[in-house]
Amino acid sequence: MEISKSKKLKEKIIQKIKLEPNFFLLTSLLRTSKITFQENTVILAASGRYNFKVAEKNFGLLKKIIINLNYKDFKLIESISSKKIPKNVPIITKKKPRAKKEIFNDFHPYRGVENAFRAIASTTTNKLENQLFPIFLYGPPGIGKTHLLNIAAKNLDDRVFTSDEFTQKLVDSVEKKDLNSFKSYFFSQSSLLVDDIQKFIGRKRTLQEFFNVFDSFLTRSRPIVIVADRHPRTIREFSPRLISRLTAGLVIKMSPPLEKEREILLSKIIKEKNSDTIPTNLFQKLPADVRALKGIATRFLWSKSIGNPEDYSVSFALSTDTSLPGSSLLDEICNVFNVSKSSLLSGSRSREVVLARQAASVLLCNRPNGCKASSSRVLNVKKSAITYSLKKGKEKLKKDSFFKSQVKSIAINHGISLDFSNQDVNPENNGNLTLF
Repeated sequence: MEISKSKKLKEKIIQKIKLEPNFFLLTSLLRTSKITFQENTVILAASGRYNFKVAEKNFGLLKKIIINLNYKDFKLIESISSKKIPKNVPIITKKKPRAKKEIFNDFHPYRGVENAFRAIASTTTNKLENQLFPIFLYGPPGIGKTHLLNIAAKNLDDRVFTSDEFTQKLVDSVEKKDLNSFKSYFFSQSSLLVDDIQKFIGRKRTLQEFFNVFDSFLTRSRPIVIVADRHPRTIREFSPRLISRLTAGLVIKMSPPLEKEREILLSKIIKEKNSDTIPTNLFQKLPADVRALKGIATRFLWSKSIGNPEDYSVSFALSTDTSLPGSSLLDEICNVFNVSKSSLLSGSRSREVVLARQAASVLLCNRPNGCKASSSRVLNVKKSAITYSLKKGKEKLKKDSFFKSQVKSIAINHGISLDFSNQDVNPENNGNLTLF
């Protein structure tokens, strides 16, 4: 019974591949190889190394045909003799999808992305429900489109292709004059997940091949999730037939969070990182970009972790200049004292570097909310070295007028007031040595 069934299947496959360029090779492969069945899965035992390579090269095509003939899956094995078919061939099953809680715990849904979140979440338990696909997500950058696409990849146990990766694979296959390998590669995928397809604009050949791949997945009712920065109907370079297919399923717009939602999102992100207190002045003029909100949380928590006061941490977190505190100040110190930044941050003891380090210690410690601990981290030295350099720097300010003028010019540019409360009392300045 099984022999007649395998013969019938071979004849059906041969009928399907009549127009293929490798028709004779594939026919020879099917005639000399044996087909067995296990749990509605077709297993092709290719006889000999050469036949196995032919089958491997055309695996995507054969799998597509067999699945279209209502079989569950297609497996390929190599058999030294066509008569020796291994019994109980192991069926490679897909990994179980991760628990929903584990997958989504790092995504923060809000009203503007709620529908997209639910659509992707449904792929966890109902990933093969045909009515859900294709899913097309679009919206401005930084609101979680790629994040959701990667979550879909985890759910479906597959990978995401960027538009550039898709194009590069096509270019490589064209250069090798082997377009069949490109088609076989994508046709053998279990799902189609592509990011930033608006980048296909101006790439006519890529758009044509993307249409062929997309249409193949749509015909076979395979999972499809596509991401772009705009609605497909607004992309003029897309052909009407491609637009009609892209809009054949769920087309979901993702919007930035509203002002109140931004505050809630930022609070959630900070609390997840084990921070109990969140200052209210951190919620001033928050950006609509969710990725930027995560950046604010990261800068705030980092600044607090190194001992900076809360007000300074807030101003640093909300600043558009995301460089480390003191980095621009060091650049000017190096420029004025004619030393390199690498030598300043090293253990060099040359006269120029020592003077620059003393000036840096004085200026860093007298920044708003500056301290020896944060200055030691900026200069990459121990706290005791900062204490010593600070002491020598203060002495130098009293004795060397040229050094004093150099430090003063840098301080003015960076809004630093040099005020030493532990200096000798001067009646003219009420006990504080203020240089300007």
